[in-house]
Amino acid sequence: MNRLGYKLRWVAVNVSRLLLAVTFVFSGLVKVVDPRGTQYKFDDYFQAFGWSEWIPGFLPLWLAVLLAVFEFCIGIYLFFGIRRRTTSWLFLLFMSVMTPLTLYLALANPVSDCGCFGDAVSLTNWESFYQLTGWEGMYITECSVDKYADRTMAEIAREENADPFEKALDILLESRNNTMMIVFFMDPVDVSRAIANPNSMVCTDGFPSKKKSHPRYYGSCVRVLEKYVKQEHLLSLQQAIYKMSGMPAAKLGLTDRGILAEGKKADILVIDLEKLHDNATYKEDKAVCDGIECVTVNGQIAVEDAKVLPVFAGRVLRKGRE
Repeated sequence: MNRLGYKLRWVAVNVSRLLLAVTFVFSGLVKVVDPRGTQYKFDDYFQAFGWSEWIPGFLPLWLAVLLAVFEFCIGIYLFFGIRRRTTSWLFLLFMSVMTPLTLYLALANPVSDCGCFGDAVSLTNWESFYQLTGWEGMYITECSVDKYADRTMAEIAREENADPFEKALDILLESRNNTMMIVFFMDPVDVSRAIANPNSMVCTDGFPSKKKSHPRYYGSCVRVLEKYVKQEHLLSLQQAIYKMSGMPAAKLGLTDRGILAEGKKADILVIDLEKLHDNATYKEDKAVCDGIECVTVNGQIAVEDAKVLPVFAGRVLRKGRE
């Protein structure tokens, strides 16, 4: 082979190596950023193939993390030419498995989106970045400077003809860092997948406030029943209630609660499923839910005919103890 041939071969080999390296680094990074997304994709495949009953619950997440780390490391090794012989063999071994598997998936199409690059194919990185940090999605719920409360950063910046980033810093300084906000970045598809997962439980991390609370503080469980049971039929009523009661009680070691049975504490909620509706919003955060007919706490009626009674029967719960 003449000198020109060697040069062309060298260029072709290195260009191919760099392209593969960038592809693997990118694929690994998008999986590292959202390992749960890759986990849910594994769940989709296992369910499509009918393997869900045989797969341990921890395995999809482990596979997601291992795949992300492997792809990222292979990409870095290829890019910098580290241990070329070993890296080449690992790459060939990986592709000898993935190529026929990908061909089969393309022909059988058990899942519409392969998930190779997470959500990066259907949602660009810039769109994802904007979705996470967009000023319209930053809603100030509480601020020691009252004029900024109940407004988005985009709204404030437009009104004052200011740069949103600079204005956000000004608000932190002016309020002495006494500002609470809600950031809208959750993907409804991811939430639905998490809700449907048999290992997930329902709770709320909302907390009370003299001024503004997140609407989930008042409406979290009812929203699950209304949206994912009544509207989307993602869960049965029994599954949803178990995720809110028996399952977390068992997980937390509250042996005398969580299910209706003889000898258990009588924590009972009576609902009218047809009327059930969560009314809390970001503006009206303390609006109570419709359809809650009666609530008993430790056997004492605390809510009757949708009215809260002056009954204080609650107790601090400790694992394994009353």
